[in-house]
Amino acid sequence: MPDPILLISDSHRPSEPLARTLALLGSVTTLSLADGAPDGGSHRPAEGPDGRFSTVVADIDLRDARSVSSLRRCLMPGGRAAPPTLCLLDGSGHDETVQAWAIGASAVMPVAAGREQLLAAVLSLAPPPATVTPRVSRAVPGVGAALADLLEGAASGTAIRPAVVADASVLMLDAIGDDGIGAWLDVVRTIDDITYQHCLSTAGFVAAFALRLGFSRRDGEALCRAALVHDIGKGRVPLEILGKQGGLSPGERAVMREHAALGHELLVMQGGFDSMSLEIARHHHEFLDGSGYPDGLAGAAIPDHVRIMTICDIFGALTERRPYKPAMAPADAMRIMGGMDNQLDGDLLHSFRDCFRDLD
Repeated sequence: MPDPILLISDSHRPSEPLARTLALLGSVTTLSLADGAPDGGSHRPAEGPDGRFSTVVADIDLRDARSVSSLRRCLMPGGRAAPPTLCLLDGSGHDETVQAWAIGASAVMPVAAGREQLLAAVLSLAPPPATVTPRVSRAVPGVGAALADLLEGAASGTAIRPAVVADASVLMLDAIGDDGIGAWLDVVRTIDDITYQHCLSTAGFVAAFALRLGFSRRDGEALCRAALVHDIGKGRVPLEILGKQGGLSPGERAVMREHAALGHELLVMQGGFDSMSLEIARHHHEFLDGSGYPDGLAGAAIPDHVRIMTICDIFGALTERRPYKPAMAPADAMRIMGGMDNQLDGDLLHSFRDCFRDLD
């Protein structure tokens, strides 16, 4: 597991949205300067559980002398060198930039910059381990940023741009085509946010499966676009349900099950999405025996691309860690899925097993 990112904030802006964005790069520890130390006291130093952070992101009011003083103490405890530090600026003036460099910032950028620019800046300060390929280390945050924009658009009712999905699908397909699903998962599994991790791992399985099945480039991109929006309806599910630490109650499960129909409705209302994306968003929880939802489709009523998505979705859910369960070994997940022969397409499942037989 990579060293965590330290997000230091004060009371002038909420830190939760920024922390959720940074979680696309791995584990995030948040330290609020508003929570604690009186004048002359000390906040927790810039060290993770094992003694270090990979990067510090400082989102404080650099015009506030107390916040600046507290940040200095956090960055240089006992005179030790600080990790690479990115200071976010609100654009209030040149003095703010000068103050950031005086504190010892490694880089500065406007707080209003886009999510993808922020992730790229943090990634540039703390390059990934040598075992992670450069293409994948760039692609996962890029696709993750697009996914975050889509889910936030779904939650807020703002535009969901098909072009963003198309660009992300190309980025993902190229990265997995060149470096493999294993390299993709090595990065995705460091992501803290459960929803982002699931969407990125499942879409990665779809991309790798499409490549193994010999899909044309056009068809592979179409399937990847659909995979990236398959859970778009989760943008309408309350975060307290999406991120719940334990199992869901019957009422919460009912709310969660609404995401398939909600996602389909969102994409239809938005316009610009093809029939494959619409069908996968609505039907990826349907089973061949008619026991799925939301429409209880069965047999031939379920298209092949939906059957592919369902297999990848289940495999992703089984092999991902959750707050209430550890990640399941791929071989164990395959055995469970093998017992679902009345629900999943047997021929596709056999090909899927061959495709991911060597996955750790």
